[in-house]
Amino acid sequence: MKHIIRCYFAFLCLISFAQPSLAAPSAEVTKGLAWLQSQVQGDGSLSGEAASVASSYQSRNETLHILKLLATVPAPLFAAIAADTEDSTEYLSRRIVSTSLMGGSTSSLIAQLNALQNPDGGFGGGVDYTSHALDTAWALTAYAKAGLSNSSAALNARNYLASIVQLDGGMTGSTDVERVVNSAMSASALQMVPASTGSLTAINQLVAWLLQKQAVDGSWNQDVSLTALALLAVNSIATDPTLHATVQNYLLGQQGSDGSWSADPYVTAVVLRALSAEPGSAPSLLGTVIGVILDQASGVPLQGATITLTGAGNGTAQSAQDGRF
Repeated sequence: MKHIIRCYFAFLCLISFAQPSLAAPSAEVTKGLAWLQSQVQGDGSLSGEAASVASSYQSRNETLHILKLLATVPAPLFAAIAADTEDSTEYLSRRIVSTSLMGGSTSSLIAQLNALQNPDGGFGGGVDYTSHALDTAWALTAYAKAGLSNSSAALNARNYLASIVQLDGGMTGSTDVERVVNSAMSASALQMVPASTGSLTAINQLVAWLLQKQAVDGSWNQDVSLTALALLAVNSIATDPTLHATVQNYLLGQQGSDGSWSADPYVTAVVLRALSAEPGSAPSLLGTVIGVILDQASGVPLQGATITLTGAGNGTAQSAQDGRF
C-alpha cells in the first residue's frame, strides 16, 4: 500500500519563550509615535478612531499598549478604556491587558474572564459560545499580561490552542485573512506562557504556516495591519535577518508623510509595536520533523505507522490516530 508522507520542518525551543525586547526607536517609529500621541483627545477618544478599520475600543487599547511601551499614557485614555463595560471575551481581555500595563488591579476582570472559559479549555465570543482560536488567544494573552500564565485557566487555554492546529499547520478560518489573524494571534499568545511539548509543536507549526503565506514583497495579503500581526508572531522564532528586513521595508514603505499608517490609530499602533519589537534569537534549538501519514488512495490518516529518521540524527516514531507524528 502506498502512503503519502507530508513533513513540516520546524525548530523546537526547549525553553520558555521570553517576552520580546524593544529595539531602539527609529526615526520612522518616532515620527509615527508623535502622530499617535497627537490623536489622543481630552475625553480619552482618538481623533481618527471613527474612520479606523477597527472599533474605537480596539484602537484605544492598541494605542495605550504602544504608548506605554515607548512613551507615556495620557490619563484620559486609560480612564476611557477602564470605564467600558463590554463583556465579550476580546474586549474583556483587552481591558485586562491595558489595566495590567497600567499597574491596576485585574482581579474582578479575571473572575469575569474565568467564567467565560469552556470545559474544553477554550473561549468563545462570550458566555455559552463555542470555543474559537482567536477568542482563546485573547484570553491567554490576558492571563499572561496579568501575571497568571501558570494558572490552570491559562494552561488549559494553552492546551486547547495547541490541540486545534490544522494538518497544514494553520488555524481554521473562513478566509485566508481570517486564518492568518487566528494563526498569528494564537502563535503570539502561546509564546507568552510556559511551554509544553504540545504548545512548542503548535508554535512551530503556526510560524511555519505563516511564513508559507508571506508574499514576495514581505507582506501578508498586502495588508499593513495583518502584516504587523504576523511579524509579531514570527519575530522571536524566525531569526533570518533578511526576512525581518523585507517585512520592515514593506511596512515603512506604507508610512504616510504625517508619520501614520493610513491615518488610522489602530493600524499605526499595531505597526509601531511590530517595528519596535527586537527580533529574537532562540537558543538551544533542536531540528524537528513534524508530519502526517495519509493513505495515497483514500487520503485517510494512517495510525501506527513507523517513521524512521536516519542521517546526522536518528530516531523512530509511531503515527497517532490522526496520522500525525
